[in-house]
Amino acid sequence: METVFNDDVRMAGNLTVHGQRLPAIARSELAEDSNARHKIQPTDWRVWDAFSQPLPSEGLVEAAVEHASYYWDPNSADDSAFVAGRAYRVVGITARVEVAGTDAGAVTAAVKKAPSGTDIAAGTALHTGTIDLKGTVNTNQALTLSATSSDLDIAAGNAIGIDFTGVLTAARGVVTVALAPAASPDDLILVGGTFGAASPSVRTRDLKAAAQTLRARCTFQLPPSYVAGATVTIRARAGMLTT
Repeated sequence: METVFNDDVRMAGNLTVHGQRLPAIARSELAEDSNARHKIQPTDWRVWDAFSQPLPSEGLVEAAVEHASYYWDPNSADDSAFVAGRAYRVVGITARVEVAGTDAGAVTAAVKKAPSGTDIAAGTALHTGTIDLKGTVNTNQALTLSATSSDLDIAAGNAIGIDFTGVLTAARGVVTVALAPAASPDDLILVGGTFGAASPSVRTRDLKAAAQTLRARCTFQLPPSYVAGATVTIRARAGMLTT
């Protein structure tokens, strides 16, 4: 009788052979395949010093997990609406007029950040242009974020608020700031890539002018066949995007 195995065969115990082996293979050459593989996906990596959190992204609106809103009415004045308990990054600002102002002059507002000890009106604007408080009612105004990257970084303890210009009269409305948790200085980031064209990857930020070590970590379970103390090999597909 002849038995044919069309794939690899792994024996858990000793192999006993009666008769001739064809082709002839010395018993010493029979060895278990030790190359059990476990692929680690980019989304498996976690923040080094906060393992419950996935890696921060490159700052897309979809990454927002916190929202700071301010509702204005005719009695509103320059005011703060949110104090950051940790570092964030602004990823979007949207305003909506519910009742338009009626003053003859311009009636606008700017969303700003300010550190402790600084009045919100003297803070840094998070966007270009202003909110038009006399704009079309029930219509969203998506504000263009500041082109200065550091303007969008909200440090722990910073306040976010609103600075009005003009007379509000009957003006009512709301503005919402979308915030994403900021990466720690030692965090790698997860870049989603273009869907259908580029795979997700784990990267550093732009470190051309900095000597810095960035980190991430993950866990995986060794297979039952692993022998304690045996070698584990880690292979990484990596490269340099820019200089």
